[in-house]
Amino acid sequence: MQDYINYIMAGFFFFIFLFCKPFPLAASEYIRIETYGKAQIMDGNLAQAKDMALSAALKNAIEEAVKNEPFLVDIEKNKVVLIDKVFSKASVYIANFRIVLEEQMEEMQEGEPMALPFYRIYLEAGISRDILNNDLINLSIIKDFSDTPRIINLSINDIYEYKDFIRLKDALKDVKGVRGIFYRQFSRGKITMAIKSTALPTTITDGLVSKDFVDFKVEIISASDTLLDLKIIKRR
Repeated sequence: MQDYINYIMAGFFFFIFLFCKPFPLAASEYIRIETYGKAQIMDGNLAQAKDMALSAALKNAIEEAVKNEPFLVDIEKNKVVLIDKVFSKASVYIANFRIVLEEQMEEMQEGEPMALPFYRIYLEAGISRDILNNDLINLSIIKDFSDTPRIINLSINDIYEYKDFIRLKDALKDVKGVRGIFYRQFSRGKITMAIKSTALPTTITDGLVSKDFVDFKVEIISASDTLLDLKIIKRR
């Protein structure tokens, strides 16, 4: 009976694979995971093994996301709840994935006299940070840190005029969630500072990029959970 249920679930994941098309993922909204899953090829049924390997890979992606930053969940301590309430519905958290490699292979298994055939799938998955975060909070696995300020390092490149710096600083102060701005380094054409904020990095970049500074605009070079690298482009 359990094998039948696993097969049905694997079919569901394969359906998602067929109809889920790739799209760009914003670094601060999604967690990118690289992982793999494998399944034994039973009675030569390659299609079933493929489906079950994909199902295993997606579940492994969620497990990797949960145990690493920003969640850092103790898997063993919360194993029962995670398996029952989180890993069992891995597709809910998968916003996008791409299969990197599929292969058939043989592996020795304990108690078996000869190697057994397996199917293995390597993939990259984009996992919705917000959906996973909310479920982990609701299950009391992690605490709600939405009101706890974090430190985000900000570098602004190609900035040469003091008046531009003042405008940027004022714009940062207007971003909801920004609690403090600390200057770390000034050099010609570049300013480095730390921002104490409860806002996501995307909120900060959106606030600056969408701001009408009249004689210049802000562009994103790179962005992560703890580091924003921006540049100033003067209007001609």
